[in-house]
Amino acid sequence: MERGRYFVAEREGITFIRMVGNLKYTGSSGFDMFLDDFLSQEYRDVVVDLSDAVFIDSTNLGLLARIAERSRRMGKPPVTLISPHNDINRILRSVRFDRIFHIVSSLDTPESLEELEVGGSHTASQQNDNLNMILRAHKALINLDDANRHEFQDVVDLLEQHQQKQNG
Repeated sequence: MERGRYFVAEREGITFIRMVGNLKYTGSSGFDMFLDDFLSQEYRDVVVDLSDAVFIDSTNLGLLARIAERSRRMGKPPVTLISPHNDINRILRSVRFDRIFHIVSSLDTPESLEELEVGGSHTASQQNDNLNMILRAHKALINLDDANRHEFQDVVDLLEQHQQKQNG
């Protein structure tokens, strides 16, 4: 199964993000770093293309929730998600993305996008960064809709306990 890959382009004030392959937390640190920078700036509109996604885990869903949350706070229109696959759409609906994203099955997107570096160092610092990424992503899912609290609160509690032990 193809590892997750992330591509970005900006055209006419719209930021296009393409997420490809098997999207798991183990390959998401580069995307998380991109989002930290991107979400700290002004932007007009965002389109996320999941057409070539095979699988998306809860951490990557939480990273997308961060985009939706920031756009909502900025008074922007809902982020557009391109998702033609029923299995991915079921996952999106299960975390209430249909309530905060504009989900479409197709849309023209730029052909040429720049690939983001994935990262993947296994140092203690990187592992701590990954823990923080996973924790923030799952908190974003909980903040997205109260129904997600039942699904993800145990994960957040466990991660916070682990973080306290590390920092203890």
